[in-house]
Amino acid sequence: MVVLAHLKTQETDGKPDARHAWKVRLIKALYTRGMAAEQLRQLFRFIDWLMDLPGTFAEDFWQEIRHYEEEKHMPFMTTPERLGMEKGLAVGRQEGR
Repeated sequence: MVVLAHLKTQETDGKPDARHAWKVRLIKALYTRGMAAEQLRQLFRFIDWLMDLPGTFAEDFWQEIRHYEEEKHMPFMTTPERLGMEKGLAVGRQEGR
């Protein structure tokens, strides 16, 4: 999976649409492999870092993965991560961001 992510990152250089599609495909494949949660998180983070997406592509990617997680009842984020994100969003709303 790591080698494939690296190859697809090189192949999609300058092609955000194609990179987005491959990143979604690779991350969804992680969920179907039946690996331990921590291993899944580590691979997810690595692929997310490696296959960086610009602006709205990154937002679209995250929305698509969140929808997939909800649909499959497979949350990626740990409870502390989710609570931290919710707290950050609440602070941002209060500050008008």
